[in-house]
Amino acid sequence: MRRSGVACLLVLAACGAKSGLVVPEPVPIDANVDAFVVPPDAFTFDAGPIVVVPELIVVATADNSYRFGFGDARGLRSTFGAAEAVTACEIFCCSAMCTSDRDCPGVPCGPLGACEDDLGAEIYRVPEGAVTGSDFLYVLGWSDDSVTQGLLVEVRDARGETLLLSGEEGWEVCATRRDFDTGSGGPSDDEVATWLERCERDAGWLTSDGSTSGPGLSVGETNDAEGGDFPPVCGARTADTISPRARWMWFDDDRSDGRSAFTTPQSEFQIFRISTRAIVSR
Repeated sequence: MRRSGVACLLVLAACGAKSGLVVPEPVPIDANVDAFVVPPDAFTFDAGPIVVVPELIVVATADNSYRFGFGDARGLRSTFGAAEAVTACEIFCCSAMCTSDRDCPGVPCGPLGACEDDLGAEIYRVPEGAVTGSDFLYVLGWSDDSVTQGLLVEVRDARGETLLLSGEEGWEVCATRRDFDTGSGGPSDDEVATWLERCERDAGWLTSDGSTSGPGLSVGETNDAEGGDFPPVCGARTADTISPRARWMWFDDDRSDGRSAFTTPQSEFQIFRISTRAIVSR
């Protein structure tokens, strides 16, 4: 499990805060966690308080590259650096479990008990108060245009219980057709902001609506599928494993053309999102 860099907080007011919303200066949380939190009692409307989401743990991996972040429908408030996998083990393998840095030669022991190496999925902590019920978790995805491509995610609560998996109802995707290669670092913050505005303005958000034609979110095999396109991601139940029930996701230009979205590069980079309200209401 490799870390994906320090979270960059994009202050709400800079994006045009909602009318009546009070936004304080963000404060750092536990030094072991790469994020910032706005105090829960800071989000208020003139009409009253809004829903603050409890702590979330996000475990994610992609074939090959992605960035995780969160914000509202207008854009990201916080984003982590790109996780760009070059080898298969950087996508699918398990990190060693640990109780201290002594268990992880050359790398730290992460706050959830997995060595912060270059293996397998990444773990992100979204502290209580960092997002509200009107926000979204976002994942930007792109690939090396070779063999396979896809995204796999598990969202947990603070106790480690699964709340939501990739492929379940509520996920949306917007395709940009602005391609980046693995190793490029992906789109800049300005490019992401531009595309999020376009996705919202032009009704670019699509779902896996059950249709077998036209563009949409393609939901593929589960993480425990045998003989499929992808090997299981960390088969042991460790900190950075992903549930065997999670399904791979990717955008499909045309679900009737017989080309698999997971083996044919299509319309990258892609922006995935899930409403925090959909997560906590389950």
